[in-house]
Amino acid sequence: MAKSSKRGGLSFLFIIMVLIIGYATNPTEEKFREYIKQEINNTAENEDDIISEGVLKIFSGAISNLTPVEQKNYYVFSMYRIDVSEDDYVFIGAFNHFFRISK
Repeated sequence: MAKSSKRGGLSFLFIIMVLIIGYATNPTEEKFREYIKQEINNTAENEDDIISEGVLKIFSGAISNLTPVEQKNYYVFSMYRIDVSEDDYVFIGAFNHFFRISK
């Protein structure tokens, strides 16, 4: 029985460590806006039209700052929702990274 309680204690410690790291690396709305700006710039680089690419790069900061962002902070991760041209995008921010989970 000593082995199972030791294993349970290590599992509990591991979960606590993951929660602490998640809390410390939960990205802010400002980081999310930087991420969106970078995604717009990446999209611009993939554009075939040089004018579209230039316009997107020039206005990427304004677009990311003016787009309304709904953030739900769950302390160890956050959910972000943005509406762009009637499309609803949802992202999860955790461990200093963002993951799109729906369009």
